[in-house]
Amino acid sequence: MFFGFSIFSVDATPMGILGFSMIGIWSLYCLATALPRLAVNVRRLHDTGRSGLFYFIVFIPVIGPILLLIWLVTEGHASENRWGKDPKVLFSDSGHILSNNQNY
Repeated sequence: MFFGFSIFSVDATPMGILGFSMIGIWSLYCLATALPRLAVNVRRLHDTGRSGLFYFIVFIPVIGPILLLIWLVTEGHASENRWGKDPKVLFSDSGHILSNNQNY
């Protein structure tokens, strides 16, 4: 306790209970979406021709998240890379999915 306030206490007022429950809901949301977010980022890195391990550059303070953001927003390779074909090529101009046996 510091000056009569406890850092870890939840007061009985509605805002205190609401704030505490919102933290719990947000934590559950973050846990539930962690694996799908990682999968989407790895897939996007593959689209740009990089390994999924480049995702862990985010742990380098300041420059890591900025560099990852730049990689995630850059245009992917228009040709096939070692992880497969360009996902944009799978769609025709009309928006229908082309079959896998057609030549691209």
